[in-house]
Amino acid sequence: MLSVAMLLSGCQLAIPEETMQVSGMAETDDMIVGMLVTLDSVEPNPVVNEEALHLISNQGKRIYAKLQEETYESHDGTMRTTHRMVFPEGLGLTFMGYEITPEILPTITEEETYWTNTMDDGVRMEKNNYKTVNDESFVQLEAAIYVSDTASDLVFYMNPVYQNEAGEVYALGVSPMGYHGESMCDCSVSYGTTLTESMNGEVVDEERGYVKMTIRVVHVPDFYRIVQMDENNKILKIEDILPSDLPGEYTPEENCAYLILEEYTEGQDVKRSVKGPDDQDRVLEVIYPMENGICHFGHTQVNWEGAE
Repeated sequence: MLSVAMLLSGCQLAIPEETMQVSGMAETDDMIVGMLVTLDSVEPNPVVNEEALHLISNQGKRIYAKLQEETYESHDGTMRTTHRMVFPEGLGLTFMGYEITPEILPTITEEETYWTNTMDDGVRMEKNNYKTVNDESFVQLEAAIYVSDTASDLVFYMNPVYQNEAGEVYALGVSPMGYHGESMCDCSVSYGTTLTESMNGEVVDEERGYVKMTIRVVHVPDFYRIVQMDENNKILKIEDILPSDLPGEYTPEENCAYLILEEYTEGQDVKRSVKGPDDQDRVLEVIYPMENGICHFGHTQVNWEGAE
């Protein structure tokens, strides 16, 4: 028996209830492993393919992800191969954690089964926890999508994603939720699956998974400034950059002792963060909205060795 709850808080949505049960959804005892967030405006989105439209317009219908092989370069420069489950391109934003099993990847054994995740651009994972106890798997995931406060009306379809015993990953379509740009505020949706079993005449509810998605409304900086400082705290160089123009790697001047990343937004105080060569985190991060108002996080690696 599946119990699925959608909790809405802190946001004016198109649904009046603060707490509601998802209706029109096929029953499933499979483990919840994530969410597929599909977007749409008042007019149909021509980018979304037929499979996406089928999912959006048919509540309770399943759409399956496919296993995809990817090759990437690791930190040591070697090329490696990995596998991940992906939904059709253009379908929406995915965050999910799941097991790669011999059922879906025959080249591995039961002992080689492993957890992995898929997280699309525009989604930030805030919590992921996977564990297996007595051959039973448990997933706890929390993620966020950042939306610019200048975005127009948006509709979110928070479709829960499950993994069955055969290793297959699929999403179930749900009703849409939307709100207006002028009244946008943070809101969250969560799903939990509970497996109900009868043991020695007693009914036992066992939580098998929990996923939560938060929509965070943010004011995106107009531009960023990188200030290079020497060991005497004097300015070596100042560069203004647009978030979308952030380079993949940034090399400071030879005598640079540390960097200051400044965020400039009209009508607000300047926000500053400091990065030095001794910091474990050598990444500068910026945020900017994409065409649909969903924010992208850009990152650049600071190459202190190149400045020596």
